[in-house]
Amino acid sequence: MKSSLKNTTIFAVAMCAAVFISGSAFNTVKHGTHDKIQTVTISAKAMTEAQKLAYDAEQNGIQTVVISAKRLTTEQKLAMDQQDQQNQFKQQSVAEKNNRRTAI
Repeated sequence: MKSSLKNTTIFAVAMCAAVFISGSAFNTVKHGTHDKIQTVTISAKAMTEAQKLAYDAEQNGIQTVVISAKRLTTEQKLAMDQQDQQNQFKQQSVAEKNNRRTAI
């Protein structure tokens, strides 16, 4: 009887430890206070239907896109964030002006 109680206790402690360990493995860690989604803007010139067909016809193989990036320093990240905030402020100002014009 003592051995089954001892085995049950050991098993229960092991199960609790396993639950805590596996639970801690899936915790997400927030780096900084970024609560906005990073965006990528891809721009290209507009083509006519004929240009699109000609471009597709001259491609013989699989088309690939190579995206490369480098790790930024903290100063570069802060500078980019400030630039993004300035751009967003400018866009909001233009939108507000356009709304005022349409309201009049």
